[in-house]
Amino acid sequence: MKVKIILNGKPDEASERTTLSDLLAEKKIEVKKIACELNGTIVRRADYLKTQIKDGDQIEILQMIGGG
Repeated sequence: MKVKIILNGKPDEASERTTLSDLLAEKKIEVKKIACELNGTIVRRADYLKTQIKDGDQIEILQMIGGG
């Protein structure tokens, strides 16, 4: 079964019982270069494995950009 989510402002789907870590792997996003916000709250990288994605969640993936 799929759950409906909003990913970076766009409707998307994830498998039921998916963790934030699973979602990032599915989308081929390198964890070291991003920060994730779930329903308006930043999720610590250490919590990605245990953070379950639920129906209606809003997820923003923020990519780090270096410069100088």
